Amino acid sequence: MCEEMRWLEYAHRLHESRRGVCIDTTPETDLAKLLFSYSTKNGARSLDLKVGEIREGYAADFALVDIEEEQLKFSTASSLMGAFIFGANGSSVVTATSVNGKWREMISRKVEKHCFYFRRGGNCGSGNCRLAYRSGLARAHAKVPPQSDSVVKADRYNMYATRSDSKTPRLLFNSHMDTVPPYFLPRIDSTTLYGRGACDAKSLIAGQMIAAQKLVDAGFSDDVQLLFVVSEETDHTGMKKANELNVNPAYMIVGEPTALQMAKLQKGALKIQLTQEGVAAHSGYPHLGDSAIDPMIDVLYALKKENWPTTEAYGSTDLNIDVVYKRVEEIVAGRVNMKLYTDNAPVHLTTVEGYETCIACFIPYFNFDGKAYLVGAGSITNAHCSRESILLEDLRTMVDYYITLGKRLMEVGH
Repeated sequence: MCEEMRWLEYAHRLHESRRGVCIDTTPETDLAKLLFSYSTKNGARSLDLKVGEIREGYAADFALVDIEEEQLKFSTASSLMGAFIFGANGSSVVTATSVNGKWREMISRKVEKHCFYFRRGGNCGSGNCRLAYRSGLARAHAKVPPQSDSVVKADRYNMYATRSDSKTPRLLFNSHMDTVPPYFLPRIDSTTLYGRGACDAKSLIAGQMIAAQKLVDAGFSDDVQLLFVVSEETDHTGMKKANELNVNPAYMIVGEPTALQMAKLQKGALKIQLTQEGVAAHSGYPHLGDSAIDPMIDVLYALKKENWPTTEAYGSTDLNIDVVYKRVEEIVAGRVNMKLYTDNAPVHLTTVEGYETCIACFIPYFNFDGKAYLVGAGSITNAHCSRESILLEDLRTMVDYYITLGKRLMEVGH
């Protein structure tokens, strides 16, 4: 509907080769309100239908719009209509429709609700908290300030849920709620769930919550807790903030897409930010300016051509972090500005005999004395791209996997 209203105005503008065509012949000066009236009242009148208005004897046709959705959440009362018509994707912001009094929830929102999809950068975790609360878990929000370099300056929230006051649970389920952009609508067929966060890592959170409830039902009521964090995909401030909880579990199961292979080693990682400033000039007279791109190209090429070492234990391109950082400094050699974003050395993880293992590249920043087990359904090669998906059968298998592993850890340990 939003797109049709936009095209109504665009078509008239193109035909007349000028702006303001629709409002030239009407006293209404707000184009958004005018287009909305055209699509409701005037549309109904042209079809001779008693719809398009709230009036006695007219059909109860409504659309429920989520004004907290990212495309609308920063609108004011005066700008909301314009944001809805000119900037919104109707399938994203319309959560339900009523046709002649019969409400229908949008299919995309059903998938989101049941698979725990939340937009990155917003109040991540609130939906998870509500479900945890209904399951008898006490919940706690921890505000994580927005990233300094983020376009959206919104607070994020970690979610911690427990049935007791204990800070030393036997088992803590953990994963992250944030995803990489861009967001795209989820869909589901008979075998597969598609969408941003399908495998990294919204569905894994859903599986952990189900497994936690099953373990509670099996008698481990006070031994199981949940911790879901934000900002894992960027600066890890969510997990760093979680350290303020002072939770010290005996065992922590971290959900990441490892194809249900238990990670025995986490690769070391180095994140740096390279920047360069230049002086603008006309493209026909480049000698009057100073290109910021040229030195950056040289540095990136040198980094790409560097013969980074390979070790049998860590695999390719994994080194002691100090050596890597020193070598990067040597290659950059002051040609562009360099800022250390975050780093960690390789981490050896705990595994359980009889379980398949792999080497992963997920970064821990949680300080505790227990043992961590990193495992989850889905393939990391399907994450961070337009084909992100996970098999429904793998999700079901993962829940059983988490339940079995959780019981084993709490009953007999490693």
